[in-house]
Amino acid sequence: MRVLFTVSGWRSHYFPMVPLGWALQAAGHEVRVVCAASETPHVAAAGLVPVPILSGTEQLVHARWVNAVQARRGKWPYPTPPPHPETGAEVRDLDEIDLTAVTARLRSAGVAAAKRSADNVVAFARSWRPGLVVHDPISFEGPLVGRVLDVPSINHLWGPVGPEEMVLAFAGLDETAGIHDLVQFDDEYVLNRPLTDALARYGLPDTAPEPGYVLDPCPVSTEPGLVSAVRLPIRYLPYNGPGELPDWLPEPDRGRPRICVIWGNSSRQIFGDRALAVPAVVRALTDTAAEVVVAANAADLRDLGPLPPNVRPLENVPLHLVLPRCDLVVHHGGAGSAMTSLAGGVPQLVISHGFDQHVIARRIEAAGAGRSIAGHVANENDIRKASLEILADPAYLRNTARVCRELRERPAPSEVVGVLEELARRRTTTTSGKS
Repeated sequence: MRVLFTVSGWRSHYFPMVPLGWALQAAGHEVRVVCAASETPHVAAAGLVPVPILSGTEQLVHARWVNAVQARRGKWPYPTPPPHPETGAEVRDLDEIDLTAVTARLRSAGVAAAKRSADNVVAFARSWRPGLVVHDPISFEGPLVGRVLDVPSINHLWGPVGPEEMVLAFAGLDETAGIHDLVQFDDEYVLNRPLTDALARYGLPDTAPEPGYVLDPCPVSTEPGLVSAVRLPIRYLPYNGPGELPDWLPEPDRGRPRICVIWGNSSRQIFGDRALAVPAVVRALTDTAAEVVVAANAADLRDLGPLPPNVRPLENVPLHLVLPRCDLVVHHGGAGSAMTSLAGGVPQLVISHGFDQHVIARRIEAAGAGRSIAGHVANENDIRKASLEILADPAYLRNTARVCRELRERPAPSEVVGVLEELARRRTTTTSGKS
């Protein structure tokens, strides 16, 4: 069987799909990953075959644009404006952003790029003829290929955020918003509707003829709700990219807690310098008895300046090698950080700023596997207090261990391969029966 993966331009969005790619290849199936050129080295390093034919609005630009829209609507919680959507530069006044002109430019570029991506992926799929498509939640190309070729198209979640929640989150709304809010947002501010437009050009209706399938890697306690799709459970196996474990990071001293502070590459670029909570976290934990390990990119680590004796930097080390050796993880609410922490059985303190981060933070807290603080109100006292309380209360560790067991009880990717084979076989049989 040939299986086509289609992925968006953020590694954390498709890294959860990598173990499934390995399992499919180990079972003798061919896998190709349709991606943007920027993702080619990362897909190849994961042992999968990239097909770099996609283009589109740069996702950091799109996220900053949503923040600017929300600020214009009075729904930006910070005292200073968001960064400029196109440049990422800090602005002193919201009027420095000509949102009408920015939107027009981004819409024009986005429509053209989406058309190129759609036509490229359909041409490749018609030539390669996959029997199954797997895509991340914001890759429109996967559902498009599924509809054009009439093969199963399966949405692989990257964390505890459902498809409908994803739409709301990436519109800058949350699950308390009604459909009127989403429609109003679409009418006024949506850049483009790539799937709807592409389906129309290929003569297909906008509405799918049957409910879709969702590969859900989340433990039961953090499962997102699904409105109509069929849930296919799959075990989350952490893949955070290649790398080595430093010699200086042995098993922790059980007489001294180890706290890992993680900050993703995108938060600061989307929300501005205000979203880099690492300095506040480091200051909050400096005079505690804990050993603090800061995992961040080179620029963020450099901006921290000289570090206290109990704090050590960690750059380009896969999280799944680090987190099981920790007692607490403090992070920004990214799905990769949250899911890898659950897989490692480590309680979490989530400092979330926007989009799906808030949804993920609430799910972790509701499962009893950690606490959360909204980024716009987080301060050193609250961070220190919450961290020490999590370390002191054994209930967080017990709950996290329970959720970790739930995760391990889900079928491994190798077990899910048979389910996917059957879906493809049934569709082939049905299609043959119609001809």
